[in-house]
Amino acid sequence: VSVGSTLRSEQMGQRGAILSIALDADAGRMVTGDAAGVVLVWKVQMPRGYVDATSFTAVRVLGAGGSQASLSGCAVVGLCLHPTLERAAVLAHKNTLRIYELRGAHRMIRALDGARCERLRMPVAFSPDGQLLAAGGSDGTLTVWRLSDGVRVWSQSLGAGSAVTGLAWHPTQHLLAVCGFGADCPVTMWA
Repeated sequence: VSVGSTLRSEQMGQRGAILSIALDADAGRMVTGDAAGVVLVWKVQMPRGYVDATSFTAVRVLGAGGSQASLSGCAVVGLCLHPTLERAAVLAHKNTLRIYELRGAHRMIRALDGARCERLRMPVAFSPDGQLLAAGGSDGTLTVWRLSDGVRVWSQSLGAGSAVTGLAWHPTQHLLAVCGFGADCPVTMWA
């Protein structure tokens, strides 16, 4: 399989359709999440300058052990890497938002309460300084948590019947641009 070719989820060890992906090219690492709740951390090597099926090696399954850490049966619909690349945020159905470490034991660091996720593909993003995490909700709610203690520090509704479909942090400030699905959902900036 060369660049531009498709690796099927079955070839990659996933149990369902891959719905979320994050790539850290510098560290040669990729994280994928599927419809069955399987999150895999991959080692990616490109020794020949292109990617083929032998370039990917699964090195760890996240969220597989322990009842609180388990994502089994929860479709992974949002995934992002922390700016330090040492953590990943995983947003899944059944209002599940978890932070996992990507070094060492790959354990769950924290479960965050208040995520509203019952639809396919919801946005989640760390702030550039890594202190905050924002997640869009299928009910139109944007929620922000402080990572040091897991406290929900801010929550705002975009309006009834609107799902948050996109969010992006300003590269140097705690300024967040948000968009949603619906007639009454313009792009909104929050500070």
